[in-house]
Amino acid sequence: MHHGWGEFTVKDVILTLDQQMSNPLAGCKSPLKKFMGYDSMTEMIDSGNAEIVDDYTLKMKLARAPGGRGRLVVQHLVVPCAAVRSSAQHEAEGDAMFESGPAGTGGYQFVERELKEYTEYEAVPYDHWRVNPEFKRMRITTAPEDLTRLAMLLTGEANMVDVPKVLHQQAIDEGMEVFESPLPSVGLDHLALRPVRPQPGQLEPDTEPWTAPGETGRLVREAMNRSIDRNQIINELFKGRGEPMYNTIFHDTLEGWNPRWADEFDEKYGLRPGTGQAVVGRGRLPRRQWPESLLA
Repeated sequence: MHHGWGEFTVKDVILTLDQQMSNPLAGCKSPLKKFMGYDSMTEMIDSGNAEIVDDYTLKMKLARAPGGRGRLVVQHLVVPCAAVRSSAQHEAEGDAMFESGPAGTGGYQFVERELKEYTEYEAVPYDHWRVNPEFKRMRITTAPEDLTRLAMLLTGEANMVDVPKVLHQQAIDEGMEVFESPLPSVGLDHLALRPVRPQPGQLEPDTEPWTAPGETGRLVREAMNRSIDRNQIINELFKGRGEPMYNTIFHDTLEGWNPRWADEFDEKYGLRPGTGQAVVGRGRLPRRQWPESLLA
């Protein structure tokens, strides 16, 4: 259900994709067109490659299957490009809906906003289909400065803030509690909106020793892992508040976690000072191709 604007239907999906693909600043048209083959959902329907089966079912014949990197792109587009809007609200209010309060399907609904100041929401006044919020009202305040956010927390102006780890101890000393995120502190994300080709002298993945096929590449990756002191990184960069991630961007609280990754990591990839060169040597990799960190 869209708050106050009826059920979630195919018309909402068509409106959303048409609007997102018509806006050059949204960054949605180019990647979506690669898979849809058209400049809009309406054009795709008119061509016969998309069919409205009923109010709740839309069948699409894609120009190309979203596999491999393409599938990753489509998954990343779900949040910014496919947050479905209410067609009924748009028919009634037009683009003014984005200021008066766009209808959504979550447990909170829009109340008001002050540009560069805050956005305020309230819990929906009915039993929500997924979850009933514990807080009846929520305000997200814009405060770019770290110390300002800390001051808001310590004075009671805010109940929860995001501050860098260097300020954690000050907050703890004042009786605050730190909630750790299951997401990585530094993640890698790539949304390829245009072809990217390394220039000569830049990263060339196909020629790097750690990408070598077979056992050689595996041994180089093992050697590099055995040369990294993760505890020192946690203590120095994260002030002792952090934990290793044994599988990049995959936390042990997430569905699909395999405990073997943690149980076997130290044996296979844990810090072993001075053993990196021996590991690489077993792979018979020419010394000139050894990563610099292993040459010392």
